[in-house]
Amino acid sequence: SLTCLHATPVLNMRQQLCILLAFYLTILLVVPASPFNYPGQRITPAASSKTSRTTPAASTRTSHLAAVDTPFIPTLTTDTLWSCRLTFTANSLRTRNNKVPLIRTFVCDNLVFTPLENYEPPTGSAKPAHTTESLISEITFKLSEDPDDQKDGLWIWGLFKEPLYPYCLLDIKTNDYTLGGEDSLPPMTLYAKLPHKMEKVKGNKEGRRQVLLGNADLVKKTPVEMKADPVGLAKVTLYDEEVVGRIEFYEPREAALDE
Repeated sequence: SLTCLHATPVLNMRQQLCILLAFYLTILLVVPASPFNYPGQRITPAASSKTSRTTPAASTRTSHLAAVDTPFIPTLTTDTLWSCRLTFTANSLRTRNNKVPLIRTFVCDNLVFTPLENYEPPTGSAKPAHTTESLISEITFKLSEDPDDQKDGLWIWGLFKEPLYPYCLLDIKTNDYTLGGEDSLPPMTLYAKLPHKMEKVKGNKEGRRQVLLGNADLVKKTPVEMKADPVGLAKVTLYDEEVVGRIEFYEPREAALDE
């Protein structure tokens, strides 16, 4: 019988190198590239650290640009400083010496509102932010509908959408204000019904509203006791209202920039 022998071919060095090269190229073409590296690219430790490192100057510039791009929106919060002007009419003021003062206009340039948390309607107080001499000691504010005409009932609107409160009611307490010499203005309590508006800001995607405050009359209330019955056993206190000037809020600005 004849036996057929199959000889195993022996590859030389050049053929082995060609096979290894073909295998390497197949891996590069078939295996997907890493999202952090390209095929055949080698990242050294120095290069990777250089890519991931952010210098403090660059981060500072980025945050500065972000602050510039954010527009300032006036609010009745501690983020906003307001200027307030009180102008009294002639003969509406009397000093402690019963004289008519020559100065009838008083300005407070740094009034800041502080709302009480979780109050509806919004309520709070306002005071001068800095310890400077000011006629205004403290203001108590409350956003409201028209107190003289409440037939619309804005509280019902609040069940369906955000109420806008067309008025800001103010109770204003003044300091004992020195005018020079030995004369001064005695403390007073004044009232005002200030027009209030919450206006949508164009381009603001968060739906924030800016506060607009108008001008109003300054009213001084004098208590008057009257009989509630013909015999005079019961008495009731009424208030005689007198317009003594005007109040104006203007130039709202960011509190952080004024420090």
